[in-house]
Amino acid sequence: MKPSNSQGDGTGSSRPSSSEDCLDTKSLRNFPSTDLLTIDQLWVKYSEGKFGFSVQKRIWESVGGKLNAEHEIALKFGSKIGWYINDNWIDKDELKFTIDNANEGHLPSVYSTGLYSNSYYN
Repeated sequence: MKPSNSQGDGTGSSRPSSSEDCLDTKSLRNFPSTDLLTIDQLWVKYSEGKFGFSVQKRIWESVGGKLNAEHEIALKFGSKIGWYINDNWIDKDELKFTIDNANEGHLPSVYSTGLYSNSYYN
């Protein structure tokens, strides 16, 4: 199951076509937890357990992640899920959108939410 491009730009892309299609920090804080759980369950189901918030949480905790974790923990997490490669955070156009080519936990990504900042982690 592949999400459709909500803007219908004809490219066949499953990625959001504009920032209006993405959640900002304020929206995320007010996002209903039941909906978040449903989204996670869909990610896990349709990626055969490879993607989802719960998958990312498990990986985050496995590298020592917790609230307000140290910088090194973020680097370990990024390395494990394929966001941090060769001492650099990948660009959003380097995200992998297929199960076969992406690391476990690679998606969903925070790139389009405004939460990710390359300068924050480097």
